[in-house]
Amino acid sequence: MKKNFVRPLSLVEAAMESIRSSIIKGELGLGQQLTENFLTEILSLSTTPIREALTRLKSEGLVVSEMHKGFKVFKMDEQDLSEFCELRLALETQALKSAYKNNRSGLIKELKKIIKVMKVYAKKNDFVQHNLLDTKFHKTFFNFSSNRYLLDHYNKINSVIETIRTHTTRSQFDKDVYTESEKEHLAILKNIEAQNITLALDELEKHINSWFNDRIIKSKLI
Repeated sequence: MKKNFVRPLSLVEAAMESIRSSIIKGELGLGQQLTENFLTEILSLSTTPIREALTRLKSEGLVVSEMHKGFKVFKMDEQDLSEFCELRLALETQALKSAYKNNRSGLIKELKKIIKVMKVYAKKNDFVQHNLLDTKFHKTFFNFSSNRYLLDHYNKINSVIETIRTHTTRSQFDKDVYTESEKEHLAILKNIEAQNITLALDELEKHINSWFNDRIIKSKLI
């Protein structure tokens, strides 16, 4: 019987995964300085893989570096976030168009499944699992688009999206936030089902704008 071989993570990959996870979960704060001494202590790794991990995470936008100051967790001002949301909208719009064209029925089936489980976690006030499913909802556009370049670009910014979502929802976990998000996801799905891609794209734009205006600006976490 053929066995699946799982390649162990290299030290650099292990460091990347740990740092990325800590940033997304909010264990490392926005704008927090990331000294090599601090990271070697909490990760029990040498400086070489940590330095390489930080360099790679910089390409994902999760960390930034400054001359003579080292690395720190990213932090955006309102203009940065506005421009980031423009990029996100451009990528998701094209991905949704492609997914709708390539496999509308499969897309509908998967989005329905995700929304159903999201409702369960919203009732449990489990924002961690709900946020993971929120990510999965949007990434479904890319998975069904069959365009690896779109998916690659989205993967590069997805960690930043997840981090912002964690920092904003964690501080304002209430039914209103999740009820509104639920309505917006459903509106996108319903228009896909009704074969109205134009309205589905309009709802997607409203959703991303709401994510910027309601969850980011009003939260005052940037």
